[in-house]
Amino acid sequence: MTTKAIQLTLKKTMPQSDLQIFDSPSQQRKKHIFRDVLEYMFVLIITLSAILTALLSFSDKLRAYF
Repeated sequence: MTTKAIQLTLKKTMPQSDLQIFDSPSQQRKKHIFRDVLEYMFVLIITLSAILTALLSFSDKLRAYF
């Protein structure tokens, strides 16, 4: 079945609101890449904040000795 035939079948059998749920493969890839980038940025921010917190804590302890 071709893509056009599938789209015509979907248009006949489903209301318009249900058709908006389905994305093209390229749209799905874009959404997947966008989610991956957001997840990577979130992990990066959390990791950098943990490193910064550890460095600040370490520097406070160093100042106590000097």
